Amino acid sequence: MIAGAQTIVVPGRTRRVTAICEACLDQQPDLRDGYLGATVEASLPLEHDHASARCSRGHEIRIVRARQAQDPQSSAAWRAA
Repeated sequence: MIAGAQTIVVPGRTRRVTAICEACLDQQPDLRDGYLGATVEASLPLEHDHASARCSRGHEIRIVRARQAQDPQSSAAWRAA
């Protein structure tokens, strides 16, 4: 059973997301349309780091953009050492 919010973490340059609502699948594992019946589509503009979407049954899904790890060779502290 899905407890709490669903969250999808996407790579840094992702703009469109298609995901499966796990809550729908959990509530109705024999979903007539299979995964297609639980599919959610959303957009995440590059200037935003998070968004949310709702499936057709009203379950909320948070979408979070992954932050890239900073390259230590490009930091000012590294150059000063």
